[in-house]
Amino acid sequence: MTIATQIIEQELERNGKMIQEYEGELLKLPKGKLTVKKINSHSYYYLKYRNGGKVITEYVGKDNCDVSELNIKLEKRKHIEEMLKQLKSERKQLEKFGSVMGA
Repeated sequence: MTIATQIIEQELERNGKMIQEYEGELLKLPKGKLTVKKINSHSYYYLKYRNGGKVITEYVGKDNCDVSELNIKLEKRKHIEEMLKQLKSERKQLEKFGSVMGA
């Protein structure tokens, strides 16, 4: 086994662990988008997301309710989803390169 092959295998292992960690973290975070409906002089906050083929709308709060924590969690989820996308792309490249090196 060459050094390059060992490095590729180590990177594949590291990549797999990171993907598992991120996917586990996604399960803990809310999904969807925060929306605001203005009715008369009041603001109503809702969390909208998909569950299968259905769009679910959950009531969050009214007027001056604190939605900053929810926004932080939604932004964190978005960031993790982007990281997962990059990791999965990297994994495909590593697998392709590994199969060329093994041939």
